[in-house]
Amino acid sequence: MSRFRVLLSQKVRPWGFGLLSAASLAMLVSGEVYDGYSRDVLINLGTSLLVVALTYAIFDPVFQEFRRSRVIEQPFFDDVRFSRNVQNASSTVRIMDTGNHILEGRQRDRFLEAIRTAAEHGVRIEILLLDPDAKATEQRAEEIRPVDVRGVIVENLRFLYCCRAGMSVAHAENLAVRTYDALPALQLHQWDGRALISFYPVGQRASASPHLEINIDSSLGQFAESRFHELWQHGNTTVLEDWWTTPLVFCRDGEPVAKRAVRYVRMHEAIFIDGGRIADLLVDFGRDHITASGSMGVRPFESDCTYSMSRLSSESEMNGVVTAEFLRKYGDGGAESTPPMLLALEPI
Repeated sequence: MSRFRVLLSQKVRPWGFGLLSAASLAMLVSGEVYDGYSRDVLINLGTSLLVVALTYAIFDPVFQEFRRSRVIEQPFFDDVRFSRNVQNASSTVRIMDTGNHILEGRQRDRFLEAIRTAAEHGVRIEILLLDPDAKATEQRAEEIRPVDVRGVIVENLRFLYCCRAGMSVAHAENLAVRTYDALPALQLHQWDGRALISFYPVGQRASASPHLEINIDSSLGQFAESRFHELWQHGNTTVLEDWWTTPLVFCRDGEPVAKRAVRYVRMHEAIFIDGGRIADLLVDFGRDHITASGSMGVRPFESDCTYSMSRLSSESEMNGVVTAEFLRKYGDGGAESTPPMLLALEPI
């Protein structure tokens, strides 16, 4: 129904002016054919319609600009209403946030279902979250302690990845998720031509503060949208798939034998991978004869480097810490989230 209203509003304005003008012209021309009372009625009606058409043409843009610039303050973020707006969107949904509160609350399933429905209808959905490993994440965590900002973002990304993985290939292309590495400027929740924006207060989450509902064509809306596009296209922005797995080239005695995308976590300067994806290589060649190479700029590697691999002892304290980080990132259910075979990458 909302899509019909949008299409109708886009077509009625030019057609309304055209119909009024055509009717006015027809009456004025017809008035020249008749005599007496009929002539006077047609000329008066035609003149009146012409005045109405001209008034419509002059003042409608003014009213449209007024509607575009209108700002409505919302005292709180209505999760149910936003999910409904996403589900009924006709073209675009954009979200820019640190970690999105809807994906960690009771409305998460409803929101994910709204995303799936919108994607099936051909709506382009772009979600931009703060990089969980960015310095800005630590800063925001200090501002709203004791909220675990990094944990919220990691969980958000996991649910979004699973949501996208459950779609058909054609529908999954309509959902794009990226992480940005910068200080967050504002929170944006856009559906078609409308949006909710908020800024990040110190001491509380943005979702708990008042929001401004605006038209995306307004000056404030254009500012928010330009900030979104700036971060979306930035060189440090990472797509969800690169955060989920990293490609490694595996060599035996210096000769490449396979290239695999493996699950990983980075803890401070240490990198750990799930050896389950390369179990066949370890069996065939032995761990002591296999090395892994990562490329600079491909997450999580900061330079080209070759690594040896050592398995963490199940009895070591580090094993428990790294396992917990894997489970936080990938979850603890399903075949994709089985307990990892932890291998530490050590630079050669």
